[in-house]
Amino acid sequence: MIRSAYKDLVASLTSALMRPGISVGSTSGYPRVEIHSVTENMRLDKAGKLRMLTASIESITNDSMVKAHMMNEVNLELLQDLKIDKDFRLIGEPIADQMQAISETADAQNTLYRVIQTVNFYVENNE
Repeated sequence: MIRSAYKDLVASLTSALMRPGISVGSTSGYPRVEIHSVTENMRLDKAGKLRMLTASIESITNDSMVKAHMMNEVNLELLQDLKIDKDFRLIGEPIADQMQAISETADAQNTLYRVIQTVNFYVENNE
C-alpha cells in the first residue's frame, strides 16, 4: 500500500519549528510560524516509495522585516535535524528554494512583516 507522506511531514515540521516565544500553526499572535501550501509531488521511482514534498513556511512578525528574516534563518537551521515518523525517512537534507518577503498593513493599521520560504523534502516510504 502506498501511503501519503503529507500528514507525517506536516506533523514533523510543526514539532521541529516549535520554540519559546514563537507560535507555530496558530492563527493569531506574533511572532508566529505557519506551515502551509504543502504539496506532495509525483512519485519519483517505479515502486512509488520515493517522493518530493514542497512546503511553504511563513515567518510572521509585527516587529520588523529583519526579525522576520532572522526567524526564517532559525527555521532553516531547525529543519537540518528533521526526523519523520517510522513509516518515512528523509533522504538528504531539506533544500531551501524560493523566498519571498512581504510587508502589509493589517486592518488595525499594524504592519506585518512576512517571509515565505519554500523548502523541498525528499522522503522514502520505509514499508
